[in-house]
Amino acid sequence: MAGCTLGCCGGFCLFVSIICAIMQFVFYALISNDNERIEIGESSHERHEYKNTPLITAIVYCVFILISVVCLAVPKKQVDFQDQRGGQIDERTSLVDNADAPMYDDQPASGVTEQ
Repeated sequence: MAGCTLGCCGGFCLFVSIICAIMQFVFYALISNDNERIEIGESSHERHEYKNTPLITAIVYCVFILISVVCLAVPKKQVDFQDQRGGQIDERTSLVDNADAPMYDDQPASGVTEQ
């Protein structure tokens, strides 16, 4: 079993991005209406200076939403790994066992040769 698929990753990213985008749009609305509940800046002028930051952040999250939708729309492919003889390779056991790795019994563990 592989890790997370594009659909799984896209679904999670879509969920989180929608929440963050909504939060940033609300934050932008509060700042642009000069709401004093948000303690950003000490004056109306300072809040006006910072009002574009949540808007830009919300737009970035909207781009993430589009990328997530693309991840969900990509057709699901099953990727099979095969060895040189055409047999299936179990990725987990080949990484854990690593039977194909060369053994160097002559070399010290530090990699420094003895003199």
